[in-house]
Amino acid sequence: PEGRNGALVRTLASYERYYSEWGETWELQALLRATWIAGDKNLGMRFLRMIDQFRYPAGGATAKQVSEIRRMKARVDSERLPKGADKNLHTKLGRGGLTDVEWTAQLLTMQHCDKKHLRNTSTLGVLREMAGEELISEADALTMREAWITATKARNALALVRGKRKDQLPGSGKPLAQVAAAAGWPIEESQEFLDDYLKKTRRARTVVDRVFWGEDIVEDAESSEFDHMDQLDWGADHHPEDSRAFGIGDHVELDKVLNSDMLDRDWAADRRDEVVRAFRGRRPRL
Repeated sequence: PEGRNGALVRTLASYERYYSEWGETWELQALLRATWIAGDKNLGMRFLRMIDQFRYPAGGATAKQVSEIRRMKARVDSERLPKGADKNLHTKLGRGGLTDVEWTAQLLTMQHCDKKHLRNTSTLGVLREMAGEELISEADALTMREAWITATKARNALALVRGKRKDQLPGSGKPLAQVAAAAGWPIEESQEFLDDYLKKTRRARTVVDRVFWGEDIVEDAESSEFDHMDQLDWGADHHPEDSRAFGIGDHVELDKVLNSDMLDRDWAADRRDEVVRAFRGRRPRL
């Protein structure tokens, strides 16, 4: 909580107070992947039990929360993809890639979390459980599963070849052949490797457009390449980086300014930067 301005160490009570009073939807969504890995297991389990009330809201996500998650995803799609990156070949943020599938699984979890057996920190586990309950079709679950596994293998192969984490697949030549070989394909079938990746991720993007964005948003789109940014209501949104620019005690005051009379996106963006600059540097009130 609070990024750079937050306390290095917090008590469970402090975490609970933060999420209860100031936690935004995107912060609660991030808790969906939380699980105990190492350290004091008793403390870890106490933390998980504490956050369950926030990441698994009673009755499932509200319409407002669903809208907020969609707005945040639209912003990620628009702003986080590196300049010059190919949207079809970016394993993490590209069309039908890891982020598309993971956000869809997380939205489904928040919508149906009132059923405890559907709560799962694994993306593939969520897809399996949702299909088992017929909340999505077996075909849609399989399509997203195949795309997620394919993108994961491709991303891992990139890391092996480059020696560091990379997300953008090469489009041709020796670099592509090296990645294909690292992913388990015959080196002479690098184009087939790429074609398989594109086929599976494109199919997944079609499912994501329908399941994540909803029929009401995609029904008039001519393809899955439409700009989700233009389909959403920006009146109630502000940038996630804002929450790390100042303390939690300032959130309510900031929201009053950011959420008022936001009719024009350019005006809203300019006003947001102006307000954040005014708040930046103020110490958090814990």
